[in-house]
Amino acid sequence: MAPKSRLFQKNFSTASLRSTALAFVLIVLASPVRAAPVTLSCRVGEGSDTMTLRINYATGLVEQLAPSGNPYTNRIAPNARISDNAIVWSVRLLDTGLQTPVPMIWGGTIDRLSGTGWEEWSREPDWNVSRTNLTCREATKPKF
Repeated sequence: MAPKSRLFQKNFSTASLRSTALAFVLIVLASPVRAAPVTLSCRVGEGSDTMTLRINYATGLVEQLAPSGNPYTNRIAPNARISDNAIVWSVRLLDTGLQTPVPMIWGGTIDRLSGTGWEEWSREPDWNVSRTNLTCREATKPKF
């Protein structure tokens, strides 16, 4: 039979190791760097039209998805600012949805607490801004 102090030391070491491993797993799972991209379904304005956005919290990538599930080439923002409260993006790119692509700006913001926000775009030659209000939720859950 092992002396009481060795048995206590063995049990304490095993419990300590398990606790440390569990804490590490929880930190890794909760870390935004490890978070998978989230797909949001957003109602446009007050109507029934929707748009789908995919947010990659780890890289700061915001993409608007086509019905096919692929991102529109003129709706990809690689450097969004993402905080606990908001997702904000703005990018200069080419509007490839036209016969002759022209420079454009696509941007927006989503309040992560309420799910509300807006997206806007403008393009050459007049740079008139087209803005729509959004009410978003995670595509598979009631909130994100």
